Amino acid sequence: IYKDKPMTKFPEVEALLKFLRKMTSLTSLAFNVKASIMNISIAEYNNWKELGGKKMAIGHKRLVANTKLGKKKISTKAHNILMKYGVVATDYDETSTLKAVGGFNQLAMGMTKFAEYIAQGSMFLGQMTKEEWDSFDQEGNYTGSDPNIKQKLEQYKTNVSNTHGKYSAKDRRNFELYELGKFV
Repeated sequence: IYKDKPMTKFPEVEALLKFLRKMTSLTSLAFNVKASIMNISIAEYNNWKELGGKKMAIGHKRLVANTKLGKKKISTKAHNILMKYGVVATDYDETSTLKAVGGFNQLAMGMTKFAEYIAQGSMFLGQMTKEEWDSFDQEGNYTGSDPNIKQKLEQYKTNVSNTHGKYSAKDRRNFELYELGKFV
């Protein structure tokens, strides 16, 4: 079912459809606070439905750390784990931006990307057992002895993908390899 993207016979059409898809995304989601709030609300409900309240709370506690001043920030350990294992994925990562507006796109879609980061990251971290969590160092390196840890992490990642959307290239179906399939 999953295949590498073959060469297109119509690169100009692909480029036009990619541009139209990107502009549609930007016009509906850029700087849209309401959409971001709705996105995180639905995502949190899905996390609660999949994990239950206790694991959901654990995921959030692992993701958000207290600073010395009592303020909240993203945990360095959690962030490094999420980045190292490629947990958080959004369609905005797959939909490349025109080079001239790349910085604008990052700013415009920042709230939506952050909402996805919180939802997907906390779900992944909430699935980990205490022993698994404690077996990672601050850089996100696994220091434990479980020979099946990679398979477990992949399963947690698959659960996140199944709950929050199939954005990564490995989840693409044949019709989604071309812009027309993504556009439709």
